[in-house]
Amino acid sequence: MASATAPSCSASSITPVTGGFRLTTTARDGGNGSGIDRVEFWSGNPSTIGTRIASDDHDSNPEAGLSAADSYTAVVAEDPGSLLFTKVFDQAGNLAICSAAGTLQSTNDLVQVAAAITEDTVAPTIADLDVWQQCGGWTAKATWTPWDDKTAVSSLSYVYAIDKPIDQWDDPDVVFAGQLATPEITLDISSLPEGQHTFTLAAFDEEGNIGTGSRSFTTGHLRIAISTAQCTSRYDPISKRMLAKIVGKVDSSAVLQSAELFQRSADYASVLTLLRSAAPGPEVVFEDVPDGSYLIRVGNIKGP
Repeated sequence: MASATAPSCSASSITPVTGGFRLTTTARDGGNGSGIDRVEFWSGNPSTIGTRIASDDHDSNPEAGLSAADSYTAVVAEDPGSLLFTKVFDQAGNLAICSAAGTLQSTNDLVQVAAAITEDTVAPTIADLDVWQQCGGWTAKATWTPWDDKTAVSSLSYVYAIDKPIDQWDDPDVVFAGQLATPEITLDISSLPEGQHTFTLAAFDEEGNIGTGSRSFTTGHLRIAISTAQCTSRYDPISKRMLAKIVGKVDSSAVLQSAELFQRSADYASVLTLLRSAAPGPEVVFEDVPDGSYLIRVGNIKGP
């Protein structure tokens, strides 16, 4: 790295010669310096109202070393006398100003900063990735928590696929989701066979770094024939079945006297099998219901 320290100068001499006056001075750069670039001779202080009258533009002697002292000279027509000043520059652009007596008047140290252009190589992260099937329809919802060191999470772009590895993302089944206001995607799973599948998500930041996440999920055909029912499902690895929690809400001013969960036949005929009953209350809750098609029947709803 070039020196960030100004060069040093010394007293100058004025010698009469044929046709004028020879100005001579000695200058050197610092121990780790870049070497002298030039010396200017001035009549008057260069920092105020001085006038440059001559210069010696030869570089410092490279054979003697960049920090070695070297002599600089120029011939002028008139004797500047005590108004003589020297202005010394090194190769890095640092400078020093000295009077004829060699007294340092000012310096300008250019701090050399190696500006490390920090390239963003940190990929986004996808945490808490989860996929859950929504009962009563052929959709699933994927949710996650995104993070990136420089790109705002709202500016991340996403692509996703189901049952496609990362090296096959040129497949037409890969979906470009773009930027998302909230980190969630509703998936169409109507064409997926029942069983286990893998959802893979990739996030791209503004520098093109890619972060990925995958989550396995299991689909099942949980149908609830009641519009006011809320249903979430999960896969039970012990029984190897889809299990659901079904919550049916009733009017807030009413009290549910009875509720029954019926399982429909496979052909959706009118044959219903009573699976279980729920306790009376303002809502009906059936937990750990195996996969299938169901009907919730409520009765005896009375006001308070």
